[in-house]
Amino acid sequence: MEVIRRHTPIACFYRGGPPVDDDPAAVIHRALDDALVPYYPLAGRLREVEGRRLVVDCTGEWVLFVEADADVRLAELEAATGLRPPFPCLDRLLCYVEGSSGVLNCTLLLIQVTWLLCGGFAFAFRVNHVTCDAAGVAQFVSAVAEIARGLPAPTVPAAWNFNIVFNGLPPNLAATTFDFEVLTAALWPSGAPARRRSISRRTRVVSVVNFRHVPELGLPAGYYGNARACPWAVVAVTALRGRCWQARWATRWRWCGRRRRRCSDRRVRAVHDRPAGLLVLRGRPYVAMANLFLVSDNRHAGFQRVELGRGEPVYGVPAALPFGVSFFVHIGNGGGVGAVGAMIVRPRPAIDRFAPR
Repeated sequence: MEVIRRHTPIACFYRGGPPVDDDPAAVIHRALDDALVPYYPLAGRLREVEGRRLVVDCTGEWVLFVEADADVRLAELEAATGLRPPFPCLDRLLCYVEGSSGVLNCTLLLIQVTWLLCGGFAFAFRVNHVTCDAAGVAQFVSAVAEIARGLPAPTVPAAWNFNIVFNGLPPNLAATTFDFEVLTAALWPSGAPARRRSISRRTRVVSVVNFRHVPELGLPAGYYGNARACPWAVVAVTALRGRCWQARWATRWRWCGRRRRRCSDRRVRAVHDRPAGLLVLRGRPYVAMANLFLVSDNRHAGFQRVELGRGEPVYGVPAALPFGVSFFVHIGNGGGVGAVGAMIVRPRPAIDRFAPR
């Protein structure tokens, strides 16, 4: 899909710890060498072949690694941003390197370790979304972290071949349920068209579904490529903005949940299977963003558990998001207890209505 032909930034922040003999940046650099052996496609480059299909040329060109120093303390970043997006200094924590941001013939992964004045550090990386989704890149950086901590090899074996999604699948896939429909339903009306528009206008909600854990698909535990489906629901704007609060809630719940539970293997294969999949036949179009609320639950991807020898990160989730997409992320409070953070992009007046008074 065109919408994922881009690089996605992610940042993890670590507090200063006791002195260590090895420089963590050097340790991470060495661990990358070992981790990229089983994860060798990430050291290659994307090429486009007939029909705009993308393939990875496994050239072994490695990834980009940057080490930097910053004249700021973690406490200052916490005070300024609450350690959640938008980060005003993201362009310095994840520097632009000429020739690295393209989709084709460019590095698939850029990593930057930035030392802070307090002894803590930021571990930021930018990955080409075509190769991995959030859970996949979290699995890779966790493998790097395990090797950095002294493990001889990653605990989860790597697997990437996307064709395994479609080999030997049963004719039917049992329905499953997901746990973030209520929050999705509550936020959906915030992106609906204004009341003054025609009552016939319709609004859509799209929820990104991770299907790697569906047992009938038989994906190996270490699969780190994209494994996502995007069921959707559509409803008239008036159904979300009616006078009766209970009726609005029931409508939102029904529409948000129904499509996710219909995510069968038939639907997944119809969209993704090659060379006759729906995306191919439609020319891999961009998602039409008008009247759309697209949400992806990233809370369980695993970034908050990437332990590089200095404890778990204070913060570790996607560092930015494009317009029209919302992420649900894990937000820690420094004491091990987490909350759900909803990252949204809305026009300024709409954002102001969300702000506490």
